[in-house]
Order: sequence, then structure tokens, then C-alpha cells
Amino acid sequence: MNTCPVHNIPLTPVGMQLVCLKCNPLHKVTGYTDLRHIF
Repeated sequence: MNTCPVHNIPLTPVGMQLVCLKCNPLHKVTGYTDLRHIF
């Protein structure tokens, strides 16, 4: 399981990407992802 190096929580698969929902709090609401926080 991949984890966020900042928050040490599991990354959530979104399409072909893994996203930390703490790095991307708006992702759940808008689907917007800050590309700087994708690992």
C-alpha cells in the first residue's frame, strides 16, 4: 500500500493516480487534484 510521505496515510486511487486526501482535501468534493501532491 502506498502512503503519503507527508501524512503517512494510505493514498486513495483516483483513476490512474494515487491521491492523498489530506494533501487534496477538495478532491472528494470537486474532483480537483493539486498535481504537486500526487506521489
